[in-house]
Amino acid sequence: MPLKFTHNTPEAYPFPLLIGKLLGGLGQRRDQHIISNGTAFTHAQLDRRSTQLAVGLLASGVIHRPRGITVLRRLRFEDERREDRQDSDPSAADIDARSIIYKVRGLGMSDVEFESRTIYANDHRIHMRIAGSSGPLVLFCHGFPESWYSWRHQLRALAAAGYRGVAMDMRGYGRSGKPVEASEYRVTKLVADCIAVVEAMGSSDAVIVGHDLGAPVAWTAAWTRPDIFRAIAALSVPFSGSGFAAFPGSPFGELSPSEVQKQIAGPDRIFYSEYFCLPGDIAAREAERDVRAWLTSAMYALSAEPPLPPELQGVDLLKLPRDALQAFVREVMSVPRDGDIAAMLKAQGQQPSWLSTEDLDFGIAELEYSGLAAPMKNYRNGEIDWETLRQYGDIPVTVPALFIGGDRDINTIWGQEAIARAHERVPHQRDVIIANCGHWIQQEHPEEVNAALLDFLGSL
Repeated sequence: MPLKFTHNTPEAYPFPLLIGKLLGGLGQRRDQHIISNGTAFTHAQLDRRSTQLAVGLLASGVIHRPRGITVLRRLRFEDERREDRQDSDPSAADIDARSIIYKVRGLGMSDVEFESRTIYANDHRIHMRIAGSSGPLVLFCHGFPESWYSWRHQLRALAAAGYRGVAMDMRGYGRSGKPVEASEYRVTKLVADCIAVVEAMGSSDAVIVGHDLGAPVAWTAAWTRPDIFRAIAALSVPFSGSGFAAFPGSPFGELSPSEVQKQIAGPDRIFYSEYFCLPGDIAAREAERDVRAWLTSAMYALSAEPPLPPELQGVDLLKLPRDALQAFVREVMSVPRDGDIAAMLKAQGQQPSWLSTEDLDFGIAELEYSGLAAPMKNYRNGEIDWETLRQYGDIPVTVPALFIGGDRDINTIWGQEAIARAHERVPHQRDVIIANCGHWIQQEHPEEVNAALLDFLGSL
């Protein structure tokens, strides 16, 4: 029986609610939200001029303080990245009760407006950024450990070309809900979130785009619900059927994820995704000791900037023999059983040249607020997702597809068999491989990604 992805109708909160730390003390620092008509705004979304508006809305009664809070001294919105803003105060007409639009300045996206919207569906919040007011809908799904912000370059390009781009904070990330149970991060749940966003945007269909962990979500959405997702673009991770990520020797999920990962890692090592699933949130606690060092290391180590060892200089990594490929993946993506992720990343603290300090700071702030335990829960569902999706067997992906990889991207490298055999499962796929490009494809080479994506969208 085919899977049915359902979601709850987005509902407004029963009453507007202000949650925040009021100066004067309400305990430890917390994420601050103004929630009105089902839309949540956080301090990171509200700039200085919006702060003044929020206070005005409170005073006018448009939004209300919860009972028990009788004194409002002032809201504390901490956003040092916007210290240099010189914008004039807005009028009340600049903001409506359901969304807030502001210009992102000093964050690599000057002069482009993004709407921030949060819906409530599938029993949790789904936060998104929207670029463009009309045109065909394109939905972006980010990967680990990122947020909507990883698509900032693409949102700008699509809005300029006449599309509506919507970049979600995936479940567990950023300002979206963070369920406690790992089962809430199954791929079926994530696809249902995508459907909820499409309907909340008032559309009957969308092109879906995914990177890293967002790519399997996008593939599954297009594979199982072609009535809604009329085309798919995947970055880094090729179509892998019921499998986790198109592993060597199991390109379309012929083996369970745990089985193939153990084969790759060998007896003395643990594959990174297994490490993320160790009891007690060991990997999350390790990363949260110093989020800045951890994230900086990850962004650098998995990019195309680290020099290859001498024995791999001049070698086409996309054409490695099976044994050499497994050895390469084992070295790059597994952890010694007595080691940790820091030992795997090896390049602590080195910032890649393609990532500005402001952009890096944004990602660090997101993870420091939300933590890494929830995002890592995605990795706990590989086996059950594999079992669930096996019912689709050899059914092909019928919609037009675009795959964008990098010649230094570890997922593109280990997925070379799936890419070569894509015509067996994705008959309408075109491929773009970007040279000198690592894992963070749309951020390392935004111009090339934008060109490929717009060309694909124009062909639909």
